[in-house]
Amino acid sequence: MTVQSISIENAHLSVYQVDTQPAQMTSGAFTYTPGTIHAIMTATAAGVPIMLMGANSGTATGLLSPGSDSLTFSGLTFDYSDSVIAAELQVDIVGDYTERGPTAVIVPVNVPIGCSDPVTFRAASSDPDGQTLTHLWWVPGISVDTGNTLDLVLANGTYPIGLISKDPNGHLDATAIQYRRTCR
Repeated sequence: MTVQSISIENAHLSVYQVDTQPAQMTSGAFTYTPGTIHAIMTATAAGVPIMLMGANSGTATGLLSPGSDSLTFSGLTFDYSDSVIAAELQVDIVGDYTERGPTAVIVPVNVPIGCSDPVTFRAASSDPDGQTLTHLWWVPGISVDTGNTLDLVLANGTYPIGLISKDPNGHLDATAIQYRRTCR
């Protein structure tokens, strides 16, 4: 890369701190606010080693697409200035990734007729990387629980049942069903 007739070579960008993890939307979109990604860029300019250090100066957005194993990240800008140099680094990333998150699935596996008997739900979630998953169940106003299964005594009615499945690397997926209970 050449900037103002100076050859920039061996550039390497390393993120060393992220202050706040972004919320990932169900669409896979995510946003980092200014000042939350801290990075160091090392390179040589005209044979002289340089190091620039700073935080992102603008909002950076991305899109994670597990179905196509792709990642896009744009608007990542770092500004740096001191008494010797003023620089701006803009980075857009388009790439593939191989470590994917799980897919959360809820399956009712035991549905007894009696209203006093518990209904059993199983986390039938899967992980494309074959990792062991942990599960968090949520039934508003009734239960918050962990584990592969959830047993609930439910009267006649409709109940929202939520599940978050998470892999050891922190990748997660959430799903919910509206379960209609009919019992005697």
